[in-house]
Order: sequence, then structure tokens, then C-alpha cells
Amino acid sequence: MTTEPLPTIKEDIKVVAEASVKGRSVPPAVEARLDEHAAEFRKRNIEMNGLLDVAVPYTRESRETGH
Repeated sequence: MTTEPLPTIKEDIKVVAEASVKGRSVPPAVEARLDEHAAEFRKRNIEMNGLLDVAVPYTRESRETGH
């Protein structure tokens, strides 16, 4: 039994870009791998930085200054 290495994130993103340009759907396996990578990234980002709430303060500031 041989096991092939999983494609890299860059290779998966290339598949998504090509599918988008050609108007085709992204293969389910590629979608699943990218979802896993995104979930890992979100988890690491929250662990390192905590939840970032930038939209609300900027929205309030914009309303207060009239911009």
C-alpha cells in the first residue's frame, strides 16, 4: 500500500483559482482540506491574539465624526 503526500495549501489554492477561471466547481476533497486549514488558522490566531473586535469601534468612530 502506497500513500501519496497531501497537496500543499498553495497547490489547493491553485486548483481553486483554475476552477474559478474555468467556471467549474472545486473538488470536494480540495474544499475540505482548505476548510481544515482555515479552521486551524482561525484557532491559532485566536490563541495568539484573542478575539479581535475592530469593526464596532471603527463604525462608532465613523458615526461620531460624521464620516
